[in-house]
Amino acid sequence: MDSRPYILIVDKGADYLQETLLEAGYKVQAVSNGDEALVEIEKHRPELIISEIKLPKIDGWELCWIIRERSDLLNIPFIFLTSKTSVSDEVFSLDLGADDVIQKPFVKNELLARIKNLLSRVNRVKHSSLSTLYGVKGSLNDMSLSDILQILNMGNRTAAVHLARGEKHGCIYVVNGRVSHARYGDLKGEEALFHLMTWNEGNFTVETGVSTNLSSINLSTEMILLKGYKRMDEGKKRGTPPASESMEEGDTLTLKTLFDLGIIEDERSRK
Repeated sequence: MDSRPYILIVDKGADYLQETLLEAGYKVQAVSNGDEALVEIEKHRPELIISEIKLPKIDGWELCWIIRERSDLLNIPFIFLTSKTSVSDEVFSLDLGADDVIQKPFVKNELLARIKNLLSRVNRVKHSSLSTLYGVKGSLNDMSLSDILQILNMGNRTAAVHLARGEKHGCIYVVNGRVSHARYGDLKGEEALFHLMTWNEGNFTVETGVSTNLSSINLSTEMILLKGYKRMDEGKKRGTPPASESMEEGDTLTLKTLFDLGIIEDERSRK
């Protein structure tokens, strides 16, 4: 039995991409449009879909939307590898539910690293038991906040995630799998959420069935994870300590501070 991860490419003229993935040890199938992709998915369920946005018939955006709307397919990781490069296109793709957006022409080592990290993260979440997570206290050393949010998202769950680190406390509310509100000291919404995502130590408690009428966050889980990873990655590159170490509870974290710390990066600055 072939145990290699199976990747479905949805793009015409993707010979180099297919060759790259085959050389890296993946099992690969390529189709040229969204219609063919849906037929192939019904025959053989891929462990990852890599799609161009601009496709004949069903385009990449519609394909991603269909995948995320079907309960039997919604957990398949989805990457856009595309020539569409505007910030609005990237944001729209992530809001649709894509796990990542990579621009063409791609850098071989970067693409393979992103694929490896995504598949490893999905594998880790699959092996995490929902039944043991809910209502149980745990350590962020053993399970990261990103993993917890992804598990709740995949299970379409409603819960409050309580976080504690010494005397510091925060809470993130998830409604039907989507993060709706977060608070940490005087911080609320995205500022509190991305602050808490820097914690790599401390304790958590997942309280199931707890909801809130507050809605201060309107980001998909994929966008939250991407921004969270960017924050940690940029902080490492700049030698900047995570906000949780460099700020006291209740300090105000403005959007300017997020940019200064590398937490949020304006894609337009790369061009």
